[in-house]
Amino acid sequence: MRFPTRYLTRYLMLVGTAVAVGACIKVLGPDGRDAPQIKQNRGANGTVTTATGAFSGELLTVSDSALVLAGEKITSIRTSAVTSVTFRDVSRNPRTLDAELLKDLKLRSRYPYGIPAPVLAQLLEARGQRAPDMVER
Repeated sequence: MRFPTRYLTRYLMLVGTAVAVGACIKVLGPDGRDAPQIKQNRGANGTVTTATGAFSGELLTVSDSALVLAGEKITSIRTSAVTSVTFRDVSRNPRTLDAELLKDLKLRSRYPYGIPAPVLAQLLEARGQRAPDMVER
């Protein structure tokens, strides 16, 4: 029994399309399993600069309204006060904070979904603080 030519042509076109689409698929960026947050359970280290000073440390968490760093002290910095950020994992040069960078920093923080209250309490206690230092400007 012979297949009609039109079915063979459709079959070959379908196989050719599948091969072409498969060849176009490319994985971009580093493997997420190699991120420091996964391997060592820590956030990116860097510096956040505001009009009143520069604050360095580990990036604990990021929200639309604040960045929380763990340095000598736990510091919560309002995003509206940030003039630039420098995180080696992102860029060696200072960058202004925009929505894309904020999203990237959130993924590079130790707690991308927010710091659990008991963990924050433990971090504050270890530094002799009652609450995070707040930087409004």
